[in-house]
Parts: sequence; structure tokens; C-alpha cells
Amino acid sequence: MKALNPSLSSAGAPSSPWFFFFIFLTALALISYFPLAPAAQAGIGFFGLLLPFVLALRYLPPSETAVLLRKEFLPALPPWVWVLAGAMALAARFYGLTSLSGWPLTDEGWHGFFGLHLLKHWDGSLFYSIGRVPAGYFWALAACFRLFGVSLESLWLLPAALSFGAFLWLALAVRKVSGRSF
Repeated sequence: MKALNPSLSSAGAPSSPWFFFFIFLTALALISYFPLAPAAQAGIGFFGLLLPFVLALRYLPPSETAVLLRKEFLPALPPWVWVLAGAMALAARFYGLTSLSGWPLTDEGWHGFFGLHLLKHWDGSLFYSIGRVPAGYFWALAACFRLFGVSLESLWLLPAALSFGAFLWLALAVRKVSGRSF
């Protein structure tokens, strides 16, 4: 219970991270869940978020905040747990892929159009559309259409695979800069 009672530093400011956590939690709850006037939200944002953040940077000991993300607090998990978690995440991402919406949105329709155009008549253009959109995604979509055929499933398969790959890349990057427990 010592961590919940903020100790005061020599300057009289709290030096416990829990003190600042509860201030942030209260301020965010007030802003998020209560209909307040914009002036009240701005005041809560300043006095409940910005000012405590600056004070936390000033008064929390740097030895604790510098290595906060590298601290280990969980035991190591066996590799099969990570494989199972990855398989479940993959299954959740691809299950019911075409049930997200009844028909592609406008951008998805344009992407499908350009991917289908490249599938039939490869022209090697680097940019497409009025907005001069780079062609890398359209090239990948044309390859996806060639592998899996032209359908709504193959139209939505590439973004799903790219988002899952981005999640894995993010997980590896976070693991590189922080501890295994984080």
C-alpha cells in the first residue's frame, strides 16, 4: 500500500507515479464520459493532463522513468503460447472477411478497378488516378487477383494481410525497444 500513498519530494511535489496516474485517470474520465462545456474541457485538459505531465517529468526520479518499459514483471511464456496467440489473432482477423460490409466502399472500388485493370493490361505506370496514387498497392492487388481470382474475398484479403503484417512488425519493434514483459 506504500505505492498508493504518494511520498513527497524535497520540493513538496509528489514523487509517486501512482499519484500522477490517478490524476490522469480522473481527467480523462471527466473529459470522455461527461458532457462538459468546451471551456471546462480545456481547463481539465490543462490542469488535469498537461500540468501534471510537466510536473511528472520534473519530479519523478529519472532512474525509474528511464527504464520503466524495460522492467521485467512477468515470467517468460513458452513458445507454444505465442504460436497459439498468433494463430488465434490470425483466425480472428480473417474470419468473416467478407461480412464486414455488403459492398466495397468507393476507395475499395477504385482500388479493385485499378487492380483489375493491371491484371488485364499491365502498363507499368507508377501513379494512378487523378490524385496520383503510387502504384505499389495496385500492383500487389493485381498479384492477389492473379493468385486468388477476382472476388470480394481477394479484394479484402490484401488489406487484411497487410494489417496483420503491420501488427507483427509493430510487435517486433516494441519488443526491440522495451522489455519482454511490456
